[in-house]
Amino acid sequence: MKDHNFKLAICKGHLVAFTYGRIKQNQLNTSLYKYDIQSSDDGFEPSAIKPTIHVNHWGTLVSRVPLPLDDSGWLMLDHPEDFTELQRMIITQEQYAELSEDVIQTFLKTRQEEQNYDTHQI
Repeated sequence: MKDHNFKLAICKGHLVAFTYGRIKQNQLNTSLYKYDIQSSDDGFEPSAIKPTIHVNHWGTLVSRVPLPLDDSGWLMLDHPEDFTELQRMIITQEQYAELSEDVIQTFLKTRQEEQNYDTHQI
């Protein structure tokens, strides 16, 4: 089975991996949760996450933990900080599945520090 390359992002406080293509659950490591990402109407920004998206598919997201979907099965991305792509980070699903909790917390802490720095710049 081909191992896909993914980019990393912070989604609602979780370190996740994603690709712009469509991936089926049976193509992934069984320890990962798969979601589809829906784009905004202009097609450029992610706007929502759901287990399956048929219209305005922006990409496929995988997570080591289940994401907090609402009662109707959606996770809305209402603010830019709800989904932040980590630039120049490419990883395979196997590498992502094997990340230690220490590494994940380092990514999250570093991203939070970057956001705090950006907020305080004039």
